[in-house]
Amino acid sequence: MGSRRGTSTVEMAIIAPLLFFMLFGIVEAGLLVKNLLGINQAAREGVRAAVIGAPSATIEARVKANAATLDMTGLSWGNGIQGYSRTCLPDGTWSAWVALADVVGETSAYNNAETGSQVAVDIAYPHRLILGHLFSRLTRPGTQGIVILQTSQVMRRE
Repeated sequence: MGSRRGTSTVEMAIIAPLLFFMLFGIVEAGLLVKNLLGINQAAREGVRAAVIGAPSATIEARVKANAATLDMTGLSWGNGIQGYSRTCLPDGTWSAWVALADVVGETSAYNNAETGSQVAVDIAYPHRLILGHLFSRLTRPGTQGIVILQTSQVMRRE
């Protein structure tokens, strides 16, 4: 029988890359879920502001305030954060989604969603993978390790 010296080193050299890959995959999945929950909460707060008639600047500020753990510097109204509304037609169907716009009244500004219509706030957040080159096969070609997380929250206009 030959010597068994060094077998643990060889076994560790074979298993270690797989263990590290799994460890970083678990961390990456946790960060993705954290960011997705963050933008869901931010969109929910934004649509809550929209359903009471807040203008786009107030909705954007509410979204950014409730996404404190995310880097929202690149997102703004119309660029990653968008609001829509649609109304119920006489035949019981819904109209197409229309972008929210601001209306300037005598005392304040408000959005143009009609009472009883549905209001939606959409957010598209670019999540940069911590090991983008390692997990780049999970993203679209040419995105340099960035996954776009998207969410939409809908409520009825009061």
